[in-house]
Amino acid sequence: VPSIDSSNGHQLGSLQPGLVTISSASGLQQHVRMSVWDYLQEQLHQLQLLPECAAAAAEQLPFNFWGGFVGYFGYELKAESGGRNAHAASGPDAAWQFVDRLLVCDHQQGDVYLLALHPACADSAVSLAVHSLAAAAHQWLQDTADLVHRLIAAAEAQQLHPSISSPCGSRAAVVAAAAVLAEAEPTVSVEQESQMSDVTAAAAVCRDNSSYHQSGSKQQQHTSIGSVQHPQVVLRHDRQAYVANVAACKEALVAGESYELCLTTSYQLQQLPDPWLYYKTLRSINPAPYAAWLCFAGSEHNQNWNCSSGAGSRASTDGRHERKACEECSASASFDTNYVHNAAFSSASSRGGITVCCSSPERFLQGGRGGLLEAKPIKGTARRDPTNPLNDAALAAALAGSEKERAENLMIVDLLRNDLGKVCEPGSVHVPGLIQLESYATVHQLVSTVRGLRRADASCIDAIRAAFPGGSMTGAPKIRSMDILDRLEGGARGVYSGALGYLSVNDTFDLNIVIRSAVFADVPSSTDYHSSSNASQLQQQQQRQQEHSQHSQMVMSVGAGGAIVMQGDAHAEFAEMQLKADRLIQAAALTLSEQHGH
Repeated sequence: VPSIDSSNGHQLGSLQPGLVTISSASGLQQHVRMSVWDYLQEQLHQLQLLPECAAAAAEQLPFNFWGGFVGYFGYELKAESGGRNAHAASGPDAAWQFVDRLLVCDHQQGDVYLLALHPACADSAVSLAVHSLAAAAHQWLQDTADLVHRLIAAAEAQQLHPSISSPCGSRAAVVAAAAVLAEAEPTVSVEQESQMSDVTAAAAVCRDNSSYHQSGSKQQQHTSIGSVQHPQVVLRHDRQAYVANVAACKEALVAGESYELCLTTSYQLQQLPDPWLYYKTLRSINPAPYAAWLCFAGSEHNQNWNCSSGAGSRASTDGRHERKACEECSASASFDTNYVHNAAFSSASSRGGITVCCSSPERFLQGGRGGLLEAKPIKGTARRDPTNPLNDAALAAALAGSEKERAENLMIVDLLRNDLGKVCEPGSVHVPGLIQLESYATVHQLVSTVRGLRRADASCIDAIRAAFPGGSMTGAPKIRSMDILDRLEGGARGVYSGALGYLSVNDTFDLNIVIRSAVFADVPSSTDYHSSSNASQLQQQQQRQQEHSQHSQMVMSVGAGGAIVMQGDAHAEFAEMQLKADRLIQAAALTLSEQHGH
């Protein structure tokens, strides 16, 4: 029996479908030997909205996520998208939560939306269980609406809303944020809970909701970063090793094996901040349009994190609309071939958890209503100078005019045009925005926009799979570049370099590139697994999971890197990699300082 990848059940060096583990809210598990892409495609095909419901939602909802799946595709899933299965990630190669309850806050308009999915029960012959699920969905809508109205009344009574300085816009958005907090924030101690009213919680969340459009000066309101000692970190490749890898990349370019290679490495922090506090700090000092908090907690984490669902997952994404997966656990929840209530699944399951704190500025791929696909690759990064506007403008101008940075961006645009061309109508792929400057709180970036119209015979999953992993994290040509990078990097990237977002039941999706992110994950303290060669693949996978749960530790990792082209300087590439990780490590330092009362 060949060796089995400890992450996803792939046969090493092969492209055999992986092992998908589905967990229900009631704790039931089901193992399916198939590709996670195929499983998602099958589920989304079954989850069809009633025509009248879809029409009403399209008219009334100014956002595309109407329920569906929230989660991530890790970089090593490239093994099911044409790449090799070279390294085993410590966590699942993909993890997704089926979300049938949503509370959506529109912070610009001050509107709050509540959505719930349930099986259609118009037919009198449907089972009692289906009617029960429908009744539970309506009850949740009523209960949550009552909560929002109570919070509005409390805010008005205490007259807190005029003093709140935030982009929330109106009282409704303020109290909706409090409702999100009530469901999402980790367990609060008895002493803290007695000191924090619902309305105070609403104010706290809204103050954290800093828009990514704010300039760098807003960030200085946080505790002075320079006064906080940075935590100890371990770098997978130190300066010497990273510079050597850059040189090896250039050798491959000279040999004609690639035009551009997106080299990465990773930091591992020795001191772990609280993940939720860390994310709140990160979004304060490094706001971004495709930021997200995603938590898949293992069974022993459910009590610690006060998860309301047996599946133990929470998710939110930032931007104009903030979405929260409000899972609801039912004792009678069970699997159904057509509808799974609050089920989570992954390409591998473990007792441990994984939390992604993401401040990504980059969209991987969006699928809109009508089939329009859009990718927004970033290539080209320069530090901002918030203290000197003239120097900041000069830095931006230098980036926009850099031959090297423009070359990096242009090659990835060509790669994405090719990726989208596999699933788009002939002649529809175009580039409405080429190498445009965008400025964020801490960096200037060069961003391009590539669009195309998805063919009628190509599904959303087909489109994602055709472009995955994102070309801005691989280089061109994609497959050969990934092979070279696998050899040089010497380890898995995991969630970093993958894609995170939602897959909606209305045939739309939106995924970012997982960069500028920290990942908290349970990893084996020893990778020495001893599986009998006579055991089946599933038995070996289950044995690995049991050993993982008995011998694991929580680690925090931060990935960073940059594109290598012939014009690049090795030491400058190392400095650019450090720049991209800088704010994530600063956020850890601030959070640890806050936790220790400094």
